[in-house]
Amino acid sequence: MTEQVIQQNMTMIFPMTITLIIGYIINREIRDDTLKNLITVPVKYSKILGSKLLLGCILSLIYGAFSWFFTLIAYKLLGLGGLTVKLFFKSFFQITVFNLLLYIGISPLIAVTAKSGLNHLMSVILAFVFGYAAMFISGNKLLVNIYPITAGGMIIGFRNHVPAVKEMANPVLAAVSLTITLLITILIVQSANEYKSAKKNEAKVKLRPKKGW
Repeated sequence: MTEQVIQQNMTMIFPMTITLIIGYIINREIRDDTLKNLITVPVKYSKILGSKLLLGCILSLIYGAFSWFFTLIAYKLLGLGGLTVKLFFKSFFQITVFNLLLYIGISPLIAVTAKSGLNHLMSVILAFVFGYAAMFISGNKLLVNIYPITAGGMIIGFRNHVPAVKEMANPVLAAVSLTITLLITILIVQSANEYKSAKKNEAKVKLRPKKGW
């Protein structure tokens, strides 16, 4: 049951959900023309964007905790046995931490979309494509460890009880891949133009001077 939930999150459900939530939080300030009010405060846009992406880390852990909780409920309702104390805590660790690692894997998509001022639905579409592609590379020993969407599964030991999967797993390589992904996200955030989005909004409401004035 735990593996089924993790596999669903790995493919499409979680990447699309968290991208939609964080993208909406970022995009709404642009859409509602409130971002320029924040820019007037002596806080860089990169810090505003970074704080929202950090919020995504917290939300991903909360999402993982809820997924674990409802997994236990389904486990009991279905009358499945074999739930030990060790499995109880191991499943909590796997689901919550894996959701965080998945979020890190797709964070560059969110950062790029926010920086460019594009609609957040674009990042949701990209998250779906990247999540869907994970199903086709899961059989490649190298790609499954370096692909950001599947690297988290290699770190937490997803399906390590299966000899073929355990043989493919390289937690060190997967950790390096996600570390590079996180660094890329940080660089994108730091390079964000703090006035770009605000100028777009100001252009919409700027009035043309009347002739003769």
